[in-house]
Amino acid sequence: MEIIKQPDSFCFASALTDIIVSSDVAVTVSFSVSGLNPFLTETYHPDAAGRIVIRELVNLFLPLMPLDTLKADFKINLTSATGEVQNINFAALYCRADMGYDFVPAAWIQNNFLTLCQGEKTTHLGINEQLSIYTTEPTTVELIAEYNTGERFTKNIEIASINQITTINASIDWVEHPEQVSRYVVNAGNRHFSYLVKPALPREHLVIAFRNAFGVTETFIPSGITLRENKYDNLFGQFSGNYRKYKAEVTKTYTCNTGILTGTMADWLEDLFMSDNVALFDIDNGYSYPIVIEESTVKRSTAASELPAFEFKFRPAKRNQLDAVPAKPRIFDNSFDHIFN
Repeated sequence: MEIIKQPDSFCFASALTDIIVSSDVAVTVSFSVSGLNPFLTETYHPDAAGRIVIRELVNLFLPLMPLDTLKADFKINLTSATGEVQNINFAALYCRADMGYDFVPAAWIQNNFLTLCQGEKTTHLGINEQLSIYTTEPTTVELIAEYNTGERFTKNIEIASINQITTINASIDWVEHPEQVSRYVVNAGNRHFSYLVKPALPREHLVIAFRNAFGVTETFIPSGITLRENKYDNLFGQFSGNYRKYKAEVTKTYTCNTGILTGTMADWLEDLFMSDNVALFDIDNGYSYPIVIEESTVKRSTAASELPAFEFKFRPAKRNQLDAVPAKPRIFDNSFDHIFN
């Protein structure tokens, strides 16, 4: 028995390669995670060329990745029918994105934060921005804010932990007079990320938090219009000779337009539509309201004048959608708030 191909010792879950084994006899393969007992054991028989190919490892291992650390150590035990034993050991980071054929995990994490946004991101005053990083050595994170006057303000964050993910608060509330900041940059070694700062949001705007392709939290603020449609499901029957409604449920569906996006933010936002964990964040009280994105439309163009904007539909995740408090999100304009508040 000879192992011809196997995953690298450190890899991203979505980039797990096939396992190829050369053998003349059947091979029993056991899969285990983080030192636990095997969660799957199967026997494979070689093909006519004397090879065993185990494919789609990402579908096997990704659901087992712990969401607190987003990293796991895997062990694959191979035992041939003749008694020969070999082991494959590797560590994997949570990742759902296709990172490309020439992807080198160790190099990528040294040059990137854990986000698919590869350009400047637009944020607003008062928004909690989080940025996550995987470090293999103690790292200094430098935040540099640029005031409208050209003056700069710098803050350093020291990360002592290694071989794990650290999430830093990348919000603009760490500077004096944040309302005077137009842009700020986050640097960590070769990693660079920048934010374009806009004024505080009107109350009716959405703040969407979601788990991105690397399993960490990011936020997005649509600048377009959001519409709400209620659909009622009523059940009726005859009771004591009277026709009555005995059950009623409401489903609230929101149609949201992202507003005009930059090219890099349009590319990044497709990660939101693939996320399985999305919520509305209420900046007034700090609560989050889980939602489910049911439909999304992405249309892009090669035109130099392209102004990308997407539309998507979502609904609250909870079953009972008859709220005892004002529904989230608000759909009134600023004039309503100014008159009645």
